[in-house]
Amino acid sequence: MAEFSKSSEKPTPKPGEVIKPGGELASPVSEPEEKSVAQPSASEEPEAEKVIILSKPSKELATRLLRRVGFKERITGISYHMGPGEEPNFQHSLEEAAGFLGVDEVAPEQRYMWAYFFNWNDLKKWVGETLGDKELAEAIGETTKEYDNCTDLHQRYRQRISLVRPIKKLMLQRLEQCKEIVGEETKA
Repeated sequence: MAEFSKSSEKPTPKPGEVIKPGGELASPVSEPEEKSVAQPSASEEPEAEKVIILSKPSKELATRLLRRVGFKERITGISYHMGPGEEPNFQHSLEEAAGFLGVDEVAPEQRYMWAYFFNWNDLKKWVGETLGDKELAEAIGETTKEYDNCTDLHQRYRQRISLVRPIKKLMLQRLEQCKEIVGEETKA
């Protein structure tokens, strides 16, 4: 008969296993995850942004998107600060509108900062109907759909501000495409 001796080595736990005070392995127990109620701090990394790649516009659309619109076709942006509140700001082209979007970079976690944005539904409508870029309008709608469904006012404000950068990126992407197409046309 073979003899087995007890090893003096302590058992090595596998992920999820626990060692009891006597040195034996206990069966894995799934403990409930702690839910954090703390708000994310400014130093935490934001969630990965969804990247939307727009198809190249036609020459006609590119030319239209680079032009200024008339007084009646302009879009009203919002310059916002908690102190003085909202101030209207009028934009007459896609390039002006993209340049207008922004949030103070000095201290975005502070209460008192300037933010420059649009009513996202108005922007979507302006881009789709006035400028005629249905694809960009759909991309803006896709980016802002969570905002549209949010009912909590504080969270809605935070979402509005957090959407400034991704929407600006979409608009700049489209402008770059338009300038490339129109630039190719003038080189020929």
